[in-house]
Amino acid sequence: MPLMNRQMMLKGPAVIFLLSVAATEAAAGSMGSAEAYSRLAAARDVFETNCAVCHGYDGAALVEGAPSFAKGERLEKKDAELLKTINDGKDPMPAWKDVISPTEQKAALAYARTITGGKAFADACAVCHAETLPKPKKAAKRMSDGGGLCEKTEAENSFSDTEYLAVAGFLTAWGKK
Repeated sequence: MPLMNRQMMLKGPAVIFLLSVAATEAAAGSMGSAEAYSRLAAARDVFETNCAVCHGYDGAALVEGAPSFAKGERLEKKDAELLKTINDGKDPMPAWKDVISPTEQKAALAYARTITGGKAFADACAVCHAETLPKPKKAAKRMSDGGGLCEKTEAENSFSDTEYLAVAGFLTAWGKK
């Protein structure tokens, strides 16, 4: 499929992702991208320190029986169910309730949910966004006006269909609150 047709097909779902964040930002007050990056870095640190030994730094499972977040395994489950598993353990995963706080558990889960988009974002976008995240509201406007995810480059042209939507989801998750 030609790149332009693919982007036009994918922009609809991606714009919906990003516009939902814009509404959240408007209701709660927009968070600066440096603050969002700080939250992301803290969540990444919790994940890498406690979870990556089994689930891999890039979400590709290293231990038999551990889900591969890079493939989206188990991420269809609700937060409450996954947080219960993190807290109480479920064979082969040990309980983490005495190791990391409930806040850290939520941060690790949030990071796991966005790991695929985060990797694609880091690979293609970190040159410009090493310490800040773009604001989802701006990206949504750009895309609804016929532009791409990025205002300065055409980095998204290197994304697969899955990565394109994953990056939109990644920006949505970390650009809000």
